[in-house]
Amino acid sequence: MLAAACGVLASTIPYAVDLLALRRIPAPLFGTVTSVSPVWAALAGWLLLHQALGIHEWVGIGLIVTGNVVVSARGLQPDRARAVERGEHR
Repeated sequence: MLAAACGVLASTIPYAVDLLALRRIPAPLFGTVTSVSPVWAALAGWLLLHQALGIHEWVGIGLIVTGNVVVSARGLQPDRARAVERGEHR
């Protein structure tokens, strides 16, 4: 019974919190924040549980972080620059 309760709560509570957050912050920011969750999990396992991370895991972390930096930097561009990129300039 305890295992079932943990399973349900481990799924339901994060899902509900994600839905509440998505209502309050812009979707692109939510997507960026959500994509970092595996990085935090891997780093927590490495630091707190002394789990070894292989080279492919470090590369994966690097790719996620790089992708988030690129997406965040593009989000900081002025609207005109983004319109030119999309071909909507005059």
